[in-house]
Amino acid sequence: PEDGRALVAAVLRWLRQLDVSEPFARRVDNVPGYDAVVADPIDLGLIARKLASGGYAAAGAAGFAADCRKVHANAAMFCDGSPAPDDAIVYRMAQVLRASFEHEWATKLAAAGAADATA
Repeated sequence: PEDGRALVAAVLRWLRQLDVSEPFARRVDNVPGYDAVVADPIDLGLIARKLASGGYAAAGAAGFAADCRKVHANAAMFCDGSPAPDDAIVYRMAQVLRASFEHEWATKLAAAGAADATA
């Protein structure tokens, strides 16, 4: 419902303002080998567009959370074992983004549950 949409929109806004979110703000382009390794690319911009167009209506908040986690999974898949120093940095940023997401997500869900319990 609308409350769930507001919750995911708030979490997405919060994620996008984090410094570590910059590499994940838009589609990965011009990175040799990325498309060969990552079959299902996702980024925070695509998540925002999907949310705005009602793309999470069927999957709900769980679909949103899965896509947020896939941002990290894709970075891990691509960066794992890469000899490029920049890939190690991006992977670390993805780890921080994932941990930040999990914390904020749990906090928002707990707050929403508490609000439901008092309603």
